[in-house]
Amino acid sequence: MIPCKNILLAVDTARLSVPVIERAARLAELNQAQLLIADGLPQLNWAQKLSWNESEHIHELLLREKTAQLKKLAASLRRRKLNVRYRVLVGRTSEELIRQVLRSKCDLLIRETKGQHSVRTGLFGSTAMELLRACPCPVWLVNTAHEGPVRRIVAAVDTNPEKAQHPELDEAIVRAAMSLATTYEAQLDLLHVWSIYGERMVRDYMKSNEFEELQGMMHREHGDCLRQLAERTGFAGGPERTHLIRGDATLEIPKFVAENDTDLLVMGTLARAGVSGFLMGNTSELVLNQVNCSILALKPPGFVCPVKLRPKTSEPEATVDELPDVLPQPPVP
Repeated sequence: MIPCKNILLAVDTARLSVPVIERAARLAELNQAQLLIADGLPQLNWAQKLSWNESEHIHELLLREKTAQLKKLAASLRRRKLNVRYRVLVGRTSEELIRQVLRSKCDLLIRETKGQHSVRTGLFGSTAMELLRACPCPVWLVNTAHEGPVRRIVAAVDTNPEKAQHPELDEAIVRAAMSLATTYEAQLDLLHVWSIYGERMVRDYMKSNEFEELQGMMHREHGDCLRQLAERTGFAGGPERTHLIRGDATLEIPKFVAENDTDLLVMGTLARAGVSGFLMGNTSELVLNQVNCSILALKPPGFVCPVKLRPKTSEPEATVDELPDVLPQPPVP
């Protein structure tokens, strides 16, 4: 079961996304979870403050406007008997969302795949990619172009018998996917793509019969690991829903996702355990740049978040509900 007791929903109040809101609201209802809605507002830099006399006043107006929109959204969700709070986060969006995850001990962050002002090409914007790299809790990025129900889920795992570095991550991926498949009454497929490392060189230095023997042995080993993972997690899809594919994972996973009309891909973003400021695994990043569905990404055990909370003296804890009712007046020209 994916833990969903404290959900952070990141929105853009200038363009509220119904699919994203509904995903978060549905999970909160089913899990009786607390829902925190947040929108970001960039901090004024020194150049803006020096060159624009009314910059701070405009910034305050934007803060008030976002607060009003969040309050309205929270009120509509509270009518569904949800426990909802809201907050405007001032600063760099990805970093402040991660700080809010740390501050509120959130167990899931839900956001759209790409904001309206993103300059990054592809399905995922720069903020989304930064969250995938650095957010310590699972991140669900919703493709807002898909407004229908979640009908098909794929859990992509890396059950490599030669370097089983993160068996707990594979189990978490499968269990999370199973939980969501139950929630949405969706079809679930378990996928593992394997290959022979340095195959071209290995093939050149081995006799053909030796290579065929190696190939068969590795296929059996990967298949055994995948079956054992299915048994440990209670995956009941059987052979018809368990897929062992030989090839390049960066090509085969996007291909499988596209050919099977996948709505949600559950996968891990691998990193060396305990390393602060980690880089997302190359395979994960290349896969993400090619898929066109929603993503639920999990971190491996031992992940150390590179973003830290500020000292308590500089980390305001007041919610937006406590902002003053009267806005400051603009300076007299």
